[in-house]
Amino acid sequence: MRVAPPVHLSSEERTILHRWARGDSTHPRRAQRARIILAASGGATDLGIAEVEKVDRLTVAHWRRRFLAARLRGLDEARAPSLRSGRVPPEKIEAILRQARAPRWEGGLPSPSAASRDDSG
Repeated sequence: MRVAPPVHLSSEERTILHRWARGDSTHPRRAQRARIILAASGGATDLGIAEVEKVDRLTVAHWRRRFLAARLRGLDEARAPSLRSGRVPPEKIEAILRQARAPRWEGGLPSPSAASRDDSG
């Protein structure tokens, strides 16, 4: 059986997580993530936390790993870094779109799909 890595909190992190967990002015998902980390810092297992929070054990493991990797900031960033906007320069996107729209050539002749787009007929 795997043992999840322990979560140790600073007093400042604990205070912030308690505030988030109350959910007063926090998004419900962020509040749940805070409760997951607080429970993990108390020594609860991923399975035990999952049962209390009514989520999958892998969800608990995911947020534990994210917290250990990026601390409080890891709980705020719900999207993976590769999905953040602005990662692909607009010029690159435009080049990809230009290439996708360009007619395909087979043996020196336009492909049937390119020929069917011809407006001259």
